[in-house]
Amino acid sequence: MTTSFRAARENEDEYLACIFYNAFLHVWDQNWMQALTTPLPNKLIQLSDIPALSPVQRDRFSFHLAVIKITRLLSGSVAVTILASTPANPDPKPSAAILWLPPHKRPSLLPLLLSGLLYIVIFRFGVTATWHLYTFERDLEALSASLLSPLGYKKDDCGFVLLIGTDPQFRRKGYAAQLLQWQIKRHREEFPGVPVVLDTTTDQAQKVYEKIGFRYLGKRRVETGTDSGGIKLAKGAIEPEEAFEQRVLILEE
Repeated sequence: MTTSFRAARENEDEYLACIFYNAFLHVWDQNWMQALTTPLPNKLIQLSDIPALSPVQRDRFSFHLAVIKITRLLSGSVAVTILASTPANPDPKPSAAILWLPPHKRPSLLPLLLSGLLYIVIFRFGVTATWHLYTFERDLEALSASLLSPLGYKKDDCGFVLLIGTDPQFRRKGYAAQLLQWQIKRHREEFPGVPVVLDTTTDQAQKVYEKIGFRYLGKRRVETGTDSGGIKLAKGAIEPEEAFEQRVLILEE
């Protein structure tokens, strides 16, 4: 199906938060960083569901909405894939979304406060989740620095993929990958010769990025104390054998 790409409108932000909520519903790092002891309901959400969300579901939704707001506060790119309209669907909704930060634009205390993200993490997710998120980002920054420095780069000097996801009903159709390629093209026009950096925690995503041209640089293991879905293990339960990992990739000219 024919696709097009454009900047997302601010009145679409809640819809995009639903896309990210659904896209990462079963990804371990999202559940671990929220310090969940039981999985979220195995149900995709849409805009009409928002008023009826449970507190823990609403916290996850609000987290993604706050990350979108941070991207806008930093003058980053919030962009979407749109399918061609049809008689049956004359005004199609976004099928994939990306949050992208240009060089030298990274979250600081003020955007964290203004977006509401700091409040959500500390007061809604709780102390354990706050520690998980802090250590995850701290260790990821250290990993990125150790891998990029030998190449002569600093992460903040690069374009950065903050978040990218697909509406699950369009999964495996390549809409997010196409959107990323479109965003990379725009980045290269504005910042020629400047690399793009991203990180991921799944094999599937890494393979997609490598097909686009990203090069895997390295990884580190994350000790979680959870099952394979990132849910806290019951006392005495055995942690799964598969490793939870942060991976860093780079795309150069």
